[in-house]
Amino acid sequence: MNIVNSFLNYRKMPILKSIEYLNVYPHLYENIKKRHSPKKGEHIMTLKHLFIITAIIALAYAFGELIIPKTLLSLYFATDTPSADILLTARYFGWGLLAVGLICAFAVNTPPSEARQAIVKGLFIADIVGLIVSLMGVLSGTFTAIGWSAVVIYLFLSAGFGYFWFIKPETA
Repeated sequence: MNIVNSFLNYRKMPILKSIEYLNVYPHLYENIKKRHSPKKGEHIMTLKHLFIITAIIALAYAFGELIIPKTLLSLYFATDTPSADILLTARYFGWGLLAVGLICAFAVNTPPSEARQAIVKGLFIADIVGLIVSLMGVLSGTFTAIGWSAVVIYLFLSAGFGYFWFIKPETA
């Protein structure tokens, strides 16, 4: 019980005292170091992490497009009153993002396989298309300045999936 209380108090200590605390309990420091530092030749970004990041982004935007499409449309486009057909299109976009998010969420803990590599290839191609469409929207002035966030997201995701397709593909 004493170690539990010490650990709870550790979070309240100033930085110098916390360094002293790690000197008293070196095994805790080693645990933290092992957990947060990659081994030699190991990368921090794994395909599992990329699937998790993609699932979080896709599901967040999916629920936004399905539940509050007017709000998201007003952020990305300079209109406060989108028509019914635009709202329906936004909801279809949300449905597509929901599918991508769920596929990534379910693929997180799957072992390396041809199917998992097919997901990587499909998402790479889809993210490249998303990047091109987002760039077209920003450069044409259709998107507001927030449209650059879509460009950055698609650039990050396409670079990640491209890495796991071309540079470090998984083998079954």
